[in-house]
Amino acid sequence: MLAVKHIPLYEEDPESWDRFLYKAMMGSAKATDTLSNAHMAYMVDLTGVPKASETIELVDYQLAIHEHFGAIEKPESARQLGARIDTQDWFAIKLNGQWTTPLDHQSYAGLWARKTTVSQRSLLSDAVRRCHSSWSADWLVQVIDDEATLQYNSVNVVAAMLLLGLTWKA
Repeated sequence: MLAVKHIPLYEEDPESWDRFLYKAMMGSAKATDTLSNAHMAYMVDLTGVPKASETIELVDYQLAIHEHFGAIEKPESARQLGARIDTQDWFAIKLNGQWTTPLDHQSYAGLWARKTTVSQRSLLSDAVRRCHSSWSADWLVQVIDDEATLQYNSVNVVAAMLLLGLTWKA
């Protein structure tokens, strides 16, 4: 698990978790860029190959990430996961058991195009729920590929970033 307040990025300076959450709550494409870049750094850390995103075969990466996920215990509940994230001190906002009522999946889709935002607390609450319910290597890889568009779903992007941070080897 990442024990730092910044998201490591591949060949770039790290980014703060709060800045990433801000981009995602607005629906900025820069949030998906950050997720993709963090995923490349995650690949390097997981495989030990400096240019893993450019040189490693997809099947080899999939084997490595499945093996890695198999060694990590999934939290029993979304609330337990939220408490773990709060103790990491990644975000200025804390859930502290104060969860919002879940919004539907469409509430987080295409925010930038709709010129709307969602609250940080709603986005973080629902992203923790999604992270817990979707906890798998397959979901992580799929969502990073699927959400790399301008019409991405913010809750998926934040949930995937949380999953990266929670399963990071370093």
